[in-house]
Amino acid sequence: MKTRILLLMVLVLIAVVGMVTNGAVATPSLPENVKITPPDPSLPPENLAFFGKSGKWSGTYHVPMTAKMAEVLLVFKKMTKDEAEVLMIIEGDVGIATSPSGKEWTGSFVKRGRKILLSFYNTEFWINKNGFLEGDMIARGTWGTSRNTFLLKSID
Repeated sequence: MKTRILLLMVLVLIAVVGMVTNGAVATPSLPENVKITPPDPSLPPENLAFFGKSGKWSGTYHVPMTAKMAEVLLVFKKMTKDEAEVLMIIEGDVGIATSPSGKEWTGSFVKRGRKILLSFYNTEFWINKNGFLEGDMIARGTWGTSRNTFLLKSID
């Protein structure tokens, strides 16, 4: 009986891991022609934090409605006090069409309570208490509304 329960638990764990990793692929690569301009050091520290180590952030995009995940590369190409030009590359089957060269956005820095957010399209990013870049994307369609999430780490 104990062996059957243990076997059942192992099978459930394998199934859950399979669902969570469904659609995940390797971190997208940065196209060679992308220029990253380091920000002016006189920018407010809370804005500079968005640049991270190199302007590049890598991590995951999660769509709870479908239990799919994808790898993301978010690049801060240029920053000012009020806005940032970013390039987002998403690899994986999560219902977002981005080409291998990515999609460019210009976002605005906005203050909400004590948080500074970078806001563009239907997406907001912020630096969490652990130094990661977190984000929400609200997706709407005939199927309803979904709050999809990002969790990214600054990379070299």
